[in-house]
Amino acid sequence: FTGEGRNGKTSTKRALKGEPFNPKETSTRGTCNENLEMLIVEKELVDSKTWKTHIQVPDEYRRAQAQLVARVANKEMTIEQLESEGANVDLVSFLRRKELELTLPVVCGFAKPDKSENKSEDGSEQGGKRRAPQMDREAKMPRTDDDTLGLHELAHLEDLVKKLRKAKDKYAQEEERSNVLALVDEFLAQKSKEQAVILSTWDFGGQKLFFTLHHLFLTPQGLYLVVFNAQELNIGHKINVDGQTETVNQAVQERCLEYIRLWCNSIYLFAPEAPILLVGTHKDKLKEDEIKLAYDTLKKRVIMKTPSLTKMVKSPSTKQRCFFVTNVSEGDPPIHNASLKELRDCIESIAVTQKHVNEKAPINWIAVRDRLNEMDNTGSQRVGLNVVTDIARKCELGSTFSLELEVSAMLQKFHDLGIVLWYDTPWLRDMVVLNPQWLVNAASTVIRDPSLHPMACDEEIQFQMKDKWDRLFESAVLDSELFPLLYPDDQYTDRERYQIAVLLEMFGLI
Repeated sequence: FTGEGRNGKTSTKRALKGEPFNPKETSTRGTCNENLEMLIVEKELVDSKTWKTHIQVPDEYRRAQAQLVARVANKEMTIEQLESEGANVDLVSFLRRKELELTLPVVCGFAKPDKSENKSEDGSEQGGKRRAPQMDREAKMPRTDDDTLGLHELAHLEDLVKKLRKAKDKYAQEEERSNVLALVDEFLAQKSKEQAVILSTWDFGGQKLFFTLHHLFLTPQGLYLVVFNAQELNIGHKINVDGQTETVNQAVQERCLEYIRLWCNSIYLFAPEAPILLVGTHKDKLKEDEIKLAYDTLKKRVIMKTPSLTKMVKSPSTKQRCFFVTNVSEGDPPIHNASLKELRDCIESIAVTQKHVNEKAPINWIAVRDRLNEMDNTGSQRVGLNVVTDIARKCELGSTFSLELEVSAMLQKFHDLGIVLWYDTPWLRDMVVLNPQWLVNAASTVIRDPSLHPMACDEEIQFQMKDKWDRLFESAVLDSELFPLLYPDDQYTDRERYQIAVLLEMFGLI
């Protein structure tokens, strides 16, 4: 969602979710992101009226594997194909050992260990609950005269440690396998082709000083809404500005057109193949002839003069390269709003046909993402590349390509999808941002209007270094002495402060 500030971007997103209009909606600082969920069945959209906020489940990797096993059970794929999808090695080996044609009753049986699973090696029952593999009791080791371990005893101890580790690993594998198989029934009961598509939405702050900040997040794998106040295209129209009635003059119209033109060109520069939807808000404040006049102005002054023309999506009902919507209707819930429904349907139909939405990726990438989400949820907003590489190694990446190559490909895909932020440059590649809002907050610490978005540190900095403060917000010159105050030690390391400076300079922000 892009466009000038206070024109209805956040309200449009709320309306698409079916939420009521909030007349006290605050101005967005920097960028705000949220994941929304829509449902499709066999590539056909389900008319669910609205989107809902997507809740990330902690065991998505297990669920993904269980879904694949269910497909094997339904004979939609083979065990060999399951293995090629990147399923856990132990799970694949277990299914092969069974040497059975997986069917619904069999898979349901896997979820609950049968009697053979509950017997020890000598055939005795173990009480129904699976226990960790038992170690053979070893003979007591003789001691030397000085009560120290001899070479033979040391070797024997090392052998015991190896056996213990092997037993622990085996138990962990069996537990993980059982957790996956226990979920299979859920997917067998579902419609086989039903799945959710997650939209990662980004609401960009509209103040002009935030524009260069947004280049951090523009990606080719996106769909862009350029939102504007349609009233501002009609000179002489009366509009409400912060409770005051004003008349649209040529300066207001030119500013509106400038913002639309700027965004269309910027998106085309960074994402030349991405679809663009022009969205004019406040349709309820305009008559039909005024809407036509607004579109004629937009078409003549922007649409026909921008290189992004061919990427602008047409409204199915009007055939215009613009959607005029109403974000609030008295007595009419958002789900019954025809203008919003057309916009939502169009976004959905475009989204599910995008090439990157249907691309396949190794399933163990999901395992890495689960681990990164866990770290994010526990407060680790950014980690080092070495941490991600270690997680990837444990999740069995690097079996086909080199580990370093696959980790780089995975992080680039995660970056394009908005899951993480990662820049493959010499000074930045060792920083993986798990929560994009952390980088938004870090960058908008210096890219902001202090009068609109004040921070707790502002007063102290102005008192101590007023000249340097004025240079920052009046001339966009950032003095190194301001860094420890803007980015305090209890929130940022020296390395992170340096990386933030490199990033801001790389994108021309300072």
